[in-house]
Amino acid sequence: MNRKVIIDTDPGVDDAIALLLAMKEESIDIKGIISVGGNIAVDITSRNALDLVALAARDIPVYKGEGKPLYKELETASHIHGKDGMGPVRLERTNKELEDLDGVSAIYKIAKEEGGIDIICLGPLTNIAKALLKYDDLKEYINALYIMGASENMGNVTKYAEFNIYADPDAAKIVFESGLPIYLAGLEVTTKTVVKNSSDFAKIGNKVGDVIAQLVDYFIDLDFYHSNSAVMHDALAVAYYINNKVGEIKSYNIEVNTSDSELRGKTTYKENEDGNVNVIVSADNDLFVNMLLNSASKY
Repeated sequence: MNRKVIIDTDPGVDDAIALLLAMKEESIDIKGIISVGGNIAVDITSRNALDLVALAARDIPVYKGEGKPLYKELETASHIHGKDGMGPVRLERTNKELEDLDGVSAIYKIAKEEGGIDIICLGPLTNIAKALLKYDDLKEYINALYIMGASENMGNVTKYAEFNIYADPDAAKIVFESGLPIYLAGLEVTTKTVVKNSSDFAKIGNKVGDVIAQLVDYFIDLDFYHSNSAVMHDALAVAYYINNKVGEIKSYNIEVNTSDSELRGKTTYKENEDGNVNVIVSADNDLFVNMLLNSASKY
């Protein structure tokens, strides 16, 4: 039986690759995609999600989620992802429209109707936190959360904080303290989960392969982490959800700093076999890249 999942996302270059991986995976049933403001403003992430669904030739409802964090203004990462979120790629516009229901309400509606669901979280955790605050019984219908975010000893927006957590640390604190099972792909492992060249994707010869090749080249040229490769943060969270052999986990207690100091968004890890988060501590990069290639070749 296919696992039922919601994907909460802010596409986003690596979000786009993660979504394309997820949407071709036959073992999962995507019940909805929820946009959120993060890498780019929510109107743009919503449009990108719609266009990516069309590129994948899928019929998946897309719901517009929250456009700003719980208690502060949104700071985007447009300097990384470009003003349209897709770097140099201009996705073909679809006539498909957003669903009428808002993203927070959609999370609850889908989860309750399905009697249990997984949620893959690829952006700031605002939608999930708001849904947990609004619906007391929501946790009964969530099996587990698979999150890209956080870091133990590094940052990519400040020297202490990872972007998704920094963008809405108050939401992250609510989610991490929710008691829900959480599987986390943080910077320590995602920065080592890389694609070193685009040629294998370009050789596939379909639209998805071409899009991924362009996105990979863009990230390689950007070289934000000085690795001469394209770092695939969000795609690792999806890959682990599809096949947990791609990563090894350890259990930690993780606390989120919500202060207004320079430590805002910092996550503190303490290894604990009964911790609140299962952290992916290593990944099989060859398996990961093969998963991406196999997925793209099926389009």
